[in-house]
Order: sequence, then structure tokens, then C-alpha cells
Amino acid sequence: MPEQVKKKVCVEKMGKDNRLFYHVYNKEKPSDRKIFYVYDSSYCYSMKKDEWNFIADMADYIGVEFFVPIYPLTPEHTCRETFEVLVDVYKEVTTQFTPKQLILAGCGTGAGVALSMNMIAWQEGLKNPDKTLLLSPVLDAEYKDEKLMSKMSEKAKRDSRTVISPGVIDFIVDYWVKDYAGKYEYTSPIHENMNALSGTYIIVSSTDDVFNNHARTLCTGLDEAGIKPFYFEYTGVGTDFFFKRNNDQSVHLRKIIKDMLTDSRDTIINEYMFEVKTRGELSKKFPEIFNDETATRYLAKNRIWYKKYKKKPLFRYLIDAAVYHDFDEVVRTFLKEYPDGTVVYVGCGLDTMFERVDNGRVMWYNLDSPGRIAIRNMYTSENDREKIIDISVHDLSWFNEVKCERDRGLLFVCRNVLEYYTETEVKDFLTKLSDEFKGCNVVFEVDTFFEMLAANRYSGRRGAEYRHRQLYMNDPNSTIESWDPGYRVISAKPVLDGVQQMPGWDSKLKLIYRIAKRLQGTRIVRVRLGYEKFSALFNN
Repeated sequence: MPEQVKKKVCVEKMGKDNRLFYHVYNKEKPSDRKIFYVYDSSYCYSMKKDEWNFIADMADYIGVEFFVPIYPLTPEHTCRETFEVLVDVYKEVTTQFTPKQLILAGCGTGAGVALSMNMIAWQEGLKNPDKTLLLSPVLDAEYKDEKLMSKMSEKAKRDSRTVISPGVIDFIVDYWVKDYAGKYEYTSPIHENMNALSGTYIIVSSTDDVFNNHARTLCTGLDEAGIKPFYFEYTGVGTDFFFKRNNDQSVHLRKIIKDMLTDSRDTIINEYMFEVKTRGELSKKFPEIFNDETATRYLAKNRIWYKKYKKKPLFRYLIDAAVYHDFDEVVRTFLKEYPDGTVVYVGCGLDTMFERVDNGRVMWYNLDSPGRIAIRNMYTSENDREKIIDISVHDLSWFNEVKCERDRGLLFVCRNVLEYYTETEVKDFLTKLSDEFKGCNVVFEVDTFFEMLAANRYSGRRGAEYRHRQLYMNDPNSTIESWDPGYRVISAKPVLDGVQQMPGWDSKLKLIYRIAKRLQGTRIVRVRLGYEKFSALFNN
């Protein structure tokens, strides 16, 4: 154990004989939340310095207590011996320290063992954990699933730090799994029935992780068992990125973990929830333009405080309300034309547009990154005709997840997405959409040059990252139709068209409104990318 760990937090070595464990805590922050943490051993290595530092950092930062068992390793010991020790230590921790809230956690192979411990606790009548935190989980020590293996192969070739070879697999199976082969609750919990599991599951992975598909498969299994996991997936970072103290993604994740483990939202989750607050405020300030009952109800029951927020002028709220209204109206118009159509909300965030525009027949996809979808699940639940695609907007593999009958209409809603792209990037994105979904419709927001500058000036900061708008078109019709002769701009409506001046507005707002309405600075543009292929008609 690194000496700096002992300088930061209290560390007590406890237990006896071969049932030893470490108690790690901040004596200035006593807590009734106890974490039983299984470290990443790759089945045969002792705990690394970075992982010790991570535990110390989290104990100090969150104010929780860690219990870290020192369990038997292969080749001298097998899976059976490992779990005999872990079960005994688990019993001692849960009876001696009587946690008000018990959290099972693990990293890498330790995360797989932690999930197994969750299953074993239920089988043996031990205290069930209230929450389970799994970091970059490795969940299949027997490597029997060919689908999982095939998905891992390409990533394993690109990651020199991870060795997945027949020799390594044989070693794990022969020396660690050994006589527990086929007992998946111990060796490969990803293949075990998950219906008996309970509690909250927080799962973290990276797209670069060789075992990323283990995490995603587990999420699917939990979802099928009626458990909604909170899944956070990071792009372009290493497998153990969360050990790095100054990595932006690691800092973000540590804030997420703090909120999730302490049942708080003040560290970072309110930054996500702030868009709900914004929609609720728009509904209050400009109810004649936009109304979101779900956001309003949520705000009546929940307080959202976001100290980094910088208020915008009232006129910017007026523009926001008009933008939301016009996006909704474009979708409603589309659904009148194609009542059985499909809508894909690209970058949906926490918006509940489906509830506002649903015609009772549309098939709807909400698309966003796993982290945002995880927070979204805290706020709302999906309808039977709503599907989730938890893939980054920039990872166009989500194209494969969209299933539709094109002759019934397909619309991509890109609110708060394309205005941050350059014109070249938007053109490239539309080309790819057109190639994959010929004849689809796309709706997005576009500013004139001067409106873009004004929006960047007045937009409030939402978190550490402040995104500048880059897209502008003074004449969307001619610009877009010049990109491809098959593109047709169906509508390019200025957002203040149809917005009437209200008697209750102050004189400043009335003046700016009249000027802005004449300038027509922001438009909601609907484009059709070519013509649909009515293959069924051609075949008749």
C-alpha cells in the first residue's frame, strides 16, 4: 500500500489468518455508507498503486468507508477458495459494522467477482447490497460465449495493454475456474439469471475497453430482469481512466459516483437536470408559446440548484420558448403527413417531446450518450412506442439501431445538435443520413451570422464546457439545396413568426422583440433528403 494513502485517510488492517481486509475511511467524515470493494486482480495480481489511491481519494471525497478484502489469487488458489474467503469477510463486515447502506463495488475482474457476490449473497441469505458499482467489469471468466469473444477480438488487437489469447484464457480456466466450471454465478455472472437481483446498479465503461461489450450485455440483462441500470460510458479514454486524478472524464465520473452513492444531485447531476428547470421556467414565463407539463410537475416536487448557471436576458428565454414550440410544431406537421411514421430524436437529452406531440401511432427513438440516458432514466420512463439508443450522437453506428418502414415516413429531430457543427460537418452528416435513409426528413435550428454571434454572447454557461455555435446560414433554402440537387427545403420558418406580442411584456422586451422579428435571425429548417423508395409499389 502506498504511504500517501495512509497520509490522506485512516487505514486499519483487520481480520485474522487468511481472512484479512483493510478498513479505509476519513475519520473527519464518519459515514453509515459502507463499500465492500473487490479490487482488480486479473485473478493473479495484488492491488496496484493507482487503485489504492483511487480508493483513498473516494473515501476522502465522498466520505464513505471502504472495506477491501485481500483474497486468494491464482495459480496457487482457485475460484472456490476466493469465494470462501470473500463470503467470510463479507459476513464479518456486514455484521460487525452494520451498515445503514451497503454498497458492493469492484473494478475489472473484481467487478465480475462483486456481481457474483451479489448473487451469492441472495442465495446464502446474506445481507443484500443496496447498490452495486461496477467499473470496467470483466464478467466472463470461462470465455464460452462466441459472440462476446468476437466483439472483443478487434479491440484486443488495438490495445497492447490487454492480452486476450488462447494461452491466457486457458490459464484462467485451468487455474482459477478449475472445478467451478459451469457454475456461472461464480465464474461468469453475465450468463446467470438476473431475476433475483435487486437494488441499484451503477455501471461504468469506456468505448476503448476490450470488455466494453460485457458492460453493455449486463445492462441488457438487467433491463430484461426489470432493473434499470445507470450506465455511464466514456469515449476515447483508457480502460482504467477513472484512476487518473486530473483526467476530465475521471473528474466527471467521480462527481457522478458521489451523487449516485450519496443520493444527492448537488455535485453534478443538477447540471444535467438544469435543462428540465429551463423548460419549466419557459412554461412559466411564456405559457402562450410553450408548455411542458412534465417539467413543470417535476419542478414542483424537486429543487434544482445549479450554482454555475448564469442567467440570460429575458429575450433569450423568449427565443428558447419559440424554438421549442417550433420544433414541436414541425414534428406534429410531419405526423399529420405520416401518422404511422418514425421519429428519431438525435441528442434528446432529458426532453420529453414525445409526450407533447404523440399522436398515438408514431414509433419514437430517443438517442443520446449512455451517461445522459442514465440521468434521463432518473427523470422519466419510456412509453411502449419509445425506444432508447444509448450511443453518442457522433458515433454513427446508431444508424444500425433505427428500424423503420421508409414509405411511412422517417424524421430526424436535431435540436441543440447541428448548430454546434461547422457547415462542412453538417453537410457531411446529411450526406451520410441520405445514403443510409434515402428520402428521410431532418429538422434542425440555424441562425444568421449575427444571430449566431448574439447567441454565443448571451448563452449562459452550463458546466465547465461552453459550446460555441458554429453553424449559420443567411439563406438556408439556397445554401442547403446547393449541396445536393435531391435535397428540398420543405420549410425554413423564423422562430418568431406566429409569436404575438403580449400586453404583460415590459417595454424593453417589446422593443427587442420587434427588432428581432424583422431580422428573422433564427429559423427551424425542415429538409427532405431525396425521394423515398416505395419498393413495395414497384414490386406490384
